[in-house]
Amino acid sequence: MGFALENPQANLRFCALKYLNDWIQYDRQFVRGLSKTGDDRLGCFTQAAIYYRIARNFKGLADDSTRQKLLEALDRFGGHISEENVNDVVKDLSDQFEKPCGNRAISASSKLLWITHKSPVVILDSRAVRALNEMRTGQRLTEANYAAYRKTWLAEFARHQNAIESACNELSRVKEFTLASELPDEEFSTLIKERWFRERVFDQFLWWNGSPESDSRN
Repeated sequence: MGFALENPQANLRFCALKYLNDWIQYDRQFVRGLSKTGDDRLGCFTQAAIYYRIARNFKGLADDSTRQKLLEALDRFGGHISEENVNDVVKDLSDQFEKPCGNRAISASSKLLWITHKSPVVILDSRAVRALNEMRTGQRLTEANYAAYRKTWLAEFARHQNAIESACNELSRVKEFTLASELPDEEFSTLIKERWFRERVFDQFLWWNGSPESDSRN
């Protein structure tokens, strides 16, 4: 399939570097902004929806009252998330999003819940679905079944875990050339060892390999 599947270790380094910069530039701000103590939660909700390419799926997002209702649903259904209930929480929130968001509701709910909780939420994305289907011949995941998607995602993450860990550890060698250059060394070291950080590196890996253009590289 795509370039990263042909040479996973080399290209996981690229994905690790890509996500490190994305975390500093985007996700870190979204995590702070959508927290219960965020100063401008409505504005941050819009920015996150645009970045994660789900804004166009929400009807009336420009209206403050619509965004407030969506935020209230996010807070209500995302109170406590564990390994045991994560699939149900994503599904329950997606049911609330279904009217304003349509058939992309599960993807939208997983992305917003990841911002507010990180692990154990796994982001569902159409490109990741495509990549996982290519990686596991004979299994046809869809965007409609979050539980099956997450189970497969976690299995593939475990299979690539050592390579992901190695790629993340190597980020220390290039820290000064990244957007994280001003982070204290201890904070940087903690960041790249976080499980959620490494999971997002794998998200990058799947996203790049789930591109329709990847077929032309075979």
